[in-house]
Amino acid sequence: MLTAGQTADGVDKYLDARLSAPDFAGTPALARGLERAEQEGLPAIAVTPMFGQLMSILVKAMRAERVLEIGTLGG
Repeated sequence: MLTAGQTADGVDKYLDARLSAPDFAGTPALARGLERAEQEGLPAIAVTPMFGQLMSILVKAMRAERVLEIGTLGG
């Protein structure tokens, strides 16, 4: 349960435990993409897995049929 004095790190851990897809960070395709981006010298500015999950939830909540994401860098 969240408390009034909860830190940002604590909120992230709370949300990770309740909202993140359990296998999101372990997806082989994601691991390959991150490895290749590092090999190509791209800056490590990827969004967090929690933010990616939030975007997924928003897209599903809107019942979007098409999504255009601009600015993925190595995406």
